[in-house]
Amino acid sequence: MTEQSIPYPSLDTPAVLVDLDKLEANIDRMSKLAAGAGLRLRPHVKVHECAEIAKMQIAAGACGVDVGSMGQAEAMAEAGITNILISHPGYYGGHKQQKLRKLLGRKDLSLMLNIDMVEQAEGASLAENRWVRRFLY
Repeated sequence: MTEQSIPYPSLDTPAVLVDLDKLEANIDRMSKLAAGAGLRLRPHVKVHECAEIAKMQIAAGACGVDVGSMGQAEAMAEAGITNILISHPGYYGGHKQQKLRKLLGRKDLSLMLNIDMVEQAEGASLAENRWVRRFLY
């Protein structure tokens, strides 16, 4: 990330201010906790919705990211995140199936879907003429 020094009073609101030292320390701490427990870390991006922070998490050891919407999945994929789990049931129906088909067609992307409803399974099946490679329970 590029550090900038802008005086607080000149910022228009709403504005996001990130303490880079704390962010890096938190990412490092979570990575070490997961590794120490023998777990793979896959942070949910809803907390920050920022591809640059997701890349920092992956560089620190996360195996990929977890997203809650097709829009988040598209944004992370476009930013170069190549391992994405879509956990929210919002990928069935019309235009979302088209978005899912586009993501499934990307050769550079490892995409996983968390399916817990028949409608999701049907939607995924319609988006891709084969079953999704991996199911998570």
